[in-house]
Amino acid sequence: PLPPLPQPLVVREYAHVRSEPQGGSRRDFAETVYWNPVAIFDTDGRATASFNLSDSVTSFRILVAAHTLDGRLGQSTQRIEVRKPFAVETKLPAEISSNDRLELPIQVRNDSEGDRAAVLTVHADGFRMNGSTDRRDFTDRLVLSPNQAVRRLLSLQPAAVEGHGLIKVHGSSEPFSADTLERSIRIVPDGFPVVESVSDVFSPGDGPKVVLRDVELPADCVPGTLRLFARLFPSPLADLQQGLESMLQEPMGCFEQSSSGNYPNTLIMSYLKERGESNLPAMQRAAELLDRGYERLISFECRKPSGGREGYEWFGGDAPPHEALTAYGLLQFNDMAGVYPVDKAMLTRTRNYLLSRRKPDGGFLRNERALDSFGRAPQHITDAYIVWSLAATGDEDLSRDIDKLLQEPEGQNDPYFLSLLANALLHRGQKDQAVELLRKVKTMQADDGGIDGARTSITSSGGRDLRIETTALAILAWLKVDRPEEFQEPTSRAIRWMTQQRGGFGGFGATQATILALKALLEFTKSSKRIADDGELKLFAGDRLVGQVRFLADRTEPVTLEVEPKDDIIKPGKTSLRLELHSKAGLPYSLAWSYYRRVPSSSDKCTVRLTTSLDRAEVQEGDGVRLRARLENVSGKGLPMTVAIIGLPAGLRVPEDMRQLRELARLRRGEGDQILPGEISFFEIRGRELVLYWRDVKPEAVIDLNIDLRADHPGEFRGPASRAYLYYDAEHKNWVEPLFIRIQPKSP
Repeated sequence: PLPPLPQPLVVREYAHVRSEPQGGSRRDFAETVYWNPVAIFDTDGRATASFNLSDSVTSFRILVAAHTLDGRLGQSTQRIEVRKPFAVETKLPAEISSNDRLELPIQVRNDSEGDRAAVLTVHADGFRMNGSTDRRDFTDRLVLSPNQAVRRLLSLQPAAVEGHGLIKVHGSSEPFSADTLERSIRIVPDGFPVVESVSDVFSPGDGPKVVLRDVELPADCVPGTLRLFARLFPSPLADLQQGLESMLQEPMGCFEQSSSGNYPNTLIMSYLKERGESNLPAMQRAAELLDRGYERLISFECRKPSGGREGYEWFGGDAPPHEALTAYGLLQFNDMAGVYPVDKAMLTRTRNYLLSRRKPDGGFLRNERALDSFGRAPQHITDAYIVWSLAATGDEDLSRDIDKLLQEPEGQNDPYFLSLLANALLHRGQKDQAVELLRKVKTMQADDGGIDGARTSITSSGGRDLRIETTALAILAWLKVDRPEEFQEPTSRAIRWMTQQRGGFGGFGATQATILALKALLEFTKSSKRIADDGELKLFAGDRLVGQVRFLADRTEPVTLEVEPKDDIIKPGKTSLRLELHSKAGLPYSLAWSYYRRVPSSSDKCTVRLTTSLDRAEVQEGDGVRLRARLENVSGKGLPMTVAIIGLPAGLRVPEDMRQLRELARLRRGEGDQILPGEISFFEIRGRELVLYWRDVKPEAVIDLNIDLRADHPGEFRGPASRAYLYYDAEHKNWVEPLFIRIQPKSP
């Protein structure tokens, strides 16, 4: 008999619920229809599951992996065949570029035992058909033999630069019911978006407030792709929500990225709870994202060789825990626990792991097997960050560690280090010592309000991202120390500079920079009140009004104005934009403009170089294609977290099992049982982009990768531009030409 199950047992199970066809069309093409990680079988080895199939006429694979109570393992694979006596079918990539050409394959299938006459009709919205500018429909009459499938090809090209296309395929054959299916496809501009922006704060007072900005479009920008965005941020909730939107546009493959992408939801829930506000839509969305994000985050907890789990690392699994990332996770999980049921045992494990890394004389060990040894922050930065995390989340005696840090010679003129340590001291109630450090930081504030002089951060960030992180930490400490007579003026200047760093999508740079900036802005708004007033936001291009929006004084969401100006309003060259606020309120704003270029300009300051190529420019449908990618470290020193994003043409895809990529990311054992990293650290696939990660890149490293792809859709396709960069210095990217492929249809 089965032993009693622990109570309560909560298991996530997915059982597909088929959406009802509209107008008789098949539209539900879900690929996964059932998933259960903990299916319990009875003593006869049986279990029952109920779910709906989707509308796909195909075969579904059933995979069962199981173990017995005495530890024996097994698995079984079966198939469910879904057939109709008469059916039509087609397949589309999820996305294509506006200049791509798709050879759309349409299959008409007779699965009966007799000859059948059939009529096939295809309607394509958003496309030009067979080279015609106005043709949208195709009709063909066929006679099919028993159990015969006939294939037709239609040449389609997008009719718009950007939007969605809809393909409707209808087949009829008496005496069977007609079969209709609809497929949609996203059409994106050819190239890659370039986003530029300016951000600041409108001063409060009577009369309209005006911002003037010249926009200069390059001659090679893709026509019809210009977008203008103006946003106001009337409340801290608006700041947090827009920061969240910026995070969701970035890759989310590692623990730090996933954690930072989830952090705004914690801040949103904390803010609403603290203020007693009942913004139901904001709370519901934040709660849903928190739920999904938390499940992903805890999956990165590292497995101990002896069993169990402890600590966190960029990609988790069997890798050794990373002390600094674990400290970052502890900070977030502690904040999250105030608004979400965080596992207390996991929190205890995480704290205990960090405490177990303490040295007898102060400071913290770093795992000798850690896989990021070429890009780690200096020891004193790591120690200060961990001390801040422990001080902010518990009450252990950290005096030994703090005393050692106070004597650290390398940190005495480093504002990032001093701000970390000051925040830790304030959490420990050591206000006088914190004030002395913050006075030093104050002397390092530049005329524009930002803090200069930091050497590196816990994430080895650099450039603008490092300056944002440093300034945000200083703001948090200046506010917490509560000495307005001494720190109010530098805080206000730093906040003004911070507001000016807001990007076009609402973020402040890389993940750490954005999170620390949002926390600093949120704390600042608790001590200052934004003037509430009705108002109107207007946007002009030259002298022409191109957009306007009204808002009420009690609005908490971002006020957004998005405009798609016609090509005759803003042309390549210089155009003046004017943003007007008609309100007494003084509010932060951002004005952004984006357009597409085939290849954006590379930065000379980027320390990595990327090259990509395909082994063949022309193949046949179903063939294999080899992608060659090379990443080079040209800095002369070790680099921290590095990312390469490779744009794939729409007709190509990574094989479903992704076995080759998994092998490239697999850890290896070297001499002396030493764990060595794989050729890549991790990967993820986002639409037409293959995202590759490296925890670190050795000095002078040249990494060559060969990745096999499959030519899945006939036509001519160009992918988005590829790029490589340091994740924590993302403003400096190396861009390469898009990949192009011509895929010939296979023979009928």
